[in-house]
Amino acid sequence: MLRKKQYHNLSGCIAGIYRHSRNNINRYIKSNGIRGTQNDLIIHLYDHPGLSQRQIARDLCVDPSLLARDLKALIEQGLVSREQNPSDRRVNMSSP
Repeated sequence: MLRKKQYHNLSGCIAGIYRHSRNNINRYIKSNGIRGTQNDLIIHLYDHPGLSQRQIARDLCVDPSLLARDLKALIEQGLVSREQNPSDRRVNMSSP
């Protein structure tokens, strides 16, 4: 079990690593014209391919109309694809 001082040291290291990686990601996505929410969407789709737009909006706690805008932009850039669900043609599924 970690002592209080060890916990704070470990917590500080993790926070530093997170900030450093987030800064690197933000620099990369800005240079490629991708907004932060679009980056989060790509990561989520990579981890969970084949989700419906409704499922993605619920998972990310994002307004469905804002999600639709971000999905459209990513599809236009060729970073995400959208396919019709074979069992329910009313539902479109997205994947990276």
